[in-house]
Amino acid sequence: MKKITIVSLIILTLFSCEKQKNETLIEEKKSLIIESTETITETEIVFPKTGKKSKDFLPKSNTYEIQYETKGDLNNDNLIDVAIVLRNLKDKTAERPILILLQNDDRTFSLAKLSTIAMPEEFSDDNFKNYDSESIEIEDEVLQINLYGSGGLVGNLFSHYKFIENEMVLIYIETYNVGAGSWQNLYYDLQKGELIEEITNTMSEDMTTKDKTFKVNKEHHLFDNAVPNDIIFNTLNSSESNW
Repeated sequence: MKKITIVSLIILTLFSCEKQKNETLIEEKKSLIIESTETITETEIVFPKTGKKSKDFLPKSNTYEIQYETKGDLNNDNLIDVAIVLRNLKDKTAERPILILLQNDDRTFSLAKLSTIAMPEEFSDDNFKNYDSESIEIEDEVLQINLYGSGGLVGNLFSHYKFIENEMVLIYIETYNVGAGSWQNLYYDLQKGELIEEITNTMSEDMTTKDKTFKVNKEHHLFDNAVPNDIIFNTLNSSESNW
């Protein structure tokens, strides 16, 4: 009986050690998550929860670098927050995480929001750059992501995000594209539930411009799972079919 108890104690000790090891494991993997004490699988990349500067939020390895950074008050607390876009140094077709770092009263930062789809991949699988130029900025408590294309199949795409009731929400999308004989501008205000389509006829001498205004349902898309290009064109297609 005593021998069985000792063996059981050894097994229990080993199990406890392994459990503790899994719970505290923090390493770079494929999927992207905020640093956690939960068990981490082989497919996760972990970002620290807190830091004193933006570089403190890079994964432990040297896989990522900060590509873009902007500063401004995002949550109306009179503290200067930071948004950074990360680029994978080993794979230029990989996702580019955007991290929203809110400043605390002690001047440290906390990782508040993370999106891997708000900023598209820099290069396609065919090794072509998706947009000619890009920028991010914070203005009037709004994070603006500005993507400038050639105007054809890939035109301009601007998306705006704002904190509403502690959630980072997509509030505005704007696009510009060039087609055969026309230019198209789309302006989508998600808070008003209003989509404006503007078409310029480049085949006419006076470059005539016509526009339509669609009243649509007010939609709620979060920063971490919104794909602006898909959202605006799905809304346009649905609106035109009901026009």
